Amino acid sequence: MLEVIDLGCSSPPTQRRKARFWSMDPIDGTSAFLKGEQYAVSLALIDEHGKELLGLLACPNLPLRAAMDAGQRIEEDVVDTEGMGVMLSAVRGSGYALLRPMGKGRLQGAVRKINRRRSKQQLIPVRMEDLHFVDSSVSCATDSSKVEILAERAGARETERTEIYSSHMRYAAMVLGGREFAQVRFPKKAKGEATPWCLWDHAGSQLIYSESGAGKVTDLEGRPIDFGAGRKLSNNWGLITADESVHVEILKLAGEVIGDIQKN
Repeated sequence: MLEVIDLGCSSPPTQRRKARFWSMDPIDGTSAFLKGEQYAVSLALIDEHGKELLGLLACPNLPLRAAMDAGQRIEEDVVDTEGMGVMLSAVRGSGYALLRPMGKGRLQGAVRKINRRRSKQQLIPVRMEDLHFVDSSVSCATDSSKVEILAERAGARETERTEIYSSHMRYAAMVLGGREFAQVRFPKKAKGEATPWCLWDHAGSQLIYSESGAGKVTDLEGRPIDFGAGRKLSNNWGLITADESVHVEILKLAGEVIGDIQKN
């Protein structure tokens, strides 16, 4: 097993891939895992252009009942004590994400098909004041204070956020939540100074989010995420995942927040 894992280190960290490859994160949210809280196991297939083809996300501590209904909020310390968690998956171009319980033996059948594109509610734009932000105030990679400023400028009435440490579990919270769920990740350091984020902390879950019809994913400059630049997301800075009806407005506000802080 260790020899197979080492194959992932066969090319330089910044070398652009010329063929499809797999990305795996065996434990995302290590500190939460050690405390018995929410963590994830992710697997993604990336094509030669740096685009996700397949995304699988195992959430061993997420109860099935907390994932069945739209609008459910994932809580860090509410864990599965009856089953073995759930799995989310999506294939590029399918237009939906699948939810299934995990168990021993064969892969279990899907119990929920998430496809908000076909919902009549999808025709109704999300209002900025209804936004609910997903964040991690204890993350060493992102600045939550900027998220608070952005939420205030957006006029978001709900001040309480979904707090999840695991990067992939934050995407799961977006997929399983409503269209008003949004996520903005501001790096703690300025562009050019911040260490690029690891691709395995994001690959797969972004595809599951976008295929579920929940919204759009870009960096803080409005560019799509490039998973083909090596082991780091060196061609991107920051992150916005939000419903398409409000993504542009959030992107604009994020730019204003960054600009105002730089002036001061």
